[in-house]
Amino acid sequence: MNSHRGPLVAPGSSAMEIRIPGFGLNSPMSSQRLLLGIGFAILLAISAASIAFDVKSRSAKRLVYLLRIRDALQCRLTFYER
Repeated sequence: MNSHRGPLVAPGSSAMEIRIPGFGLNSPMSSQRLLLGIGFAILLAISAASIAFDVKSRSAKRLVYLLRIRDALQCRLTFYER
């Protein structure tokens, strides 16, 4: 009988472990590491998207600010030309 069975296997059942050749996913600790790695990858993707949106919004604010300055300067120049 195998003593390294997952936490969801009932005592006395004949459930078999899933073994993937070359990956060594035959122990509960390995599957826990895999899940932690997947969770970490998801957090990295969310962080990258958040940073990208922040940079995009800051550049849009800067563009709006520069366009307002340009419009204000054009108004002053046209006022003095009259």
